[in-house]
Amino acid sequence: MSNFDINLFNEKLMPAFRESTREAFETMAMTSIEIGAAIPKQKGQPEGAISGTIGISGSVQATAAPICGNVSLIFEKNTVERIFKAMTGMGPDETVNADELKDVVGELANMVAGGAKSKTQGNGVDFNISLPTVVVGEKHHLEMPSNTKSFVVPLKANSDTFFLELSFS
Repeated sequence: MSNFDINLFNEKLMPAFRESTREAFETMAMTSIEIGAAIPKQKGQPEGAISGTIGISGSVQATAAPICGNVSLIFEKNTVERIFKAMTGMGPDETVNADELKDVVGELANMVAGGAKSKTQGNGVDFNISLPTVVVGEKHHLEMPSNTKSFVVPLKANSDTFFLELSFS
């Protein structure tokens, strides 16, 4: 973890990701969310049924210190179905297919990462983002290499809880 800078994370990255997450859900899903405090990730947590991950790589402009990590959104299936229906205007009894769920999770992860990228560029941090990777499977969790520092942020929309996970090395 020699490259991980907790001050950079707390002062520039975390605020950008929190605000970007709020904006993505409010504008795209017309859903207000409550954003909890970032807590260190525990092994095997959080679990979900579908997750979308975007890779991040770049640097801090003033020091050229590298930034390398991932941002993930982790959902239960019924939660992402409700979000998808809100985004598309579908009725509560309409059926959503699995490909649509994968697409919306990848797109939401992309919007969160892209929004955070925009917010940090004027703040001395410049990073690129990868294409989304979506994982589907009941009760799966994401594991990062041992040299990675990961934080989980609980997100709540109505009665649904889902998670933002930020991992950096």
